[in-house]
Amino acid sequence: MKDEPTTWVFGYGSLIWGTGPVKTMERREGVLPGWHREWTWISGTARPGAPTCSLMPGGQVKGIFLRLNPATAAQDLEACRRRERRVTEQVIEEMPFRAASTHFWTMGNNLSQFRELAGLTGHELARALATKAARLTTPGSDGVLPADYIRRVHEFDPNDPITAAIAGFL
Repeated sequence: MKDEPTTWVFGYGSLIWGTGPVKTMERREGVLPGWHREWTWISGTARPGAPTCSLMPGGQVKGIFLRLNPATAAQDLEACRRRERRVTEQVIEEMPFRAASTHFWTMGNNLSQFRELAGLTGHELARALATKAARLTTPGSDGVLPADYIRRVHEFDPNDPITAAIAGFL
């Protein structure tokens, strides 16, 4: 009997604390090389109007690796695709674990669509994103308020400078 392929999902935002209907077999903290966290996406679904972190090329990002059950991996991946931005799915083979594939979603950058955020950088952008998050009082689909989402990501990865800057303005 041939071994089932091992499938992992990398989480760097809300997947850190909640997987929804996906029941994983294993959870490991780790670093995904070649990508870093940025707050460049404003959610239209899970946390409408709230800043959400994305992955951009370069550097590294701390997160969690979730090993899917081979018997339910196809359904679990589809659940993740529905939850995340399907078109931004990335797959890395043989990384970070041998004979495994790792799936993650980069989300992207839609800040230019928001007049109040377009063109802002550095601390100006961090302050504006924190203000936007603090004004939103409806929890996301995971029950977490937008400002608490930022705080939770910061608590998980306190060395991420962009997240620390935004959390500092909350």
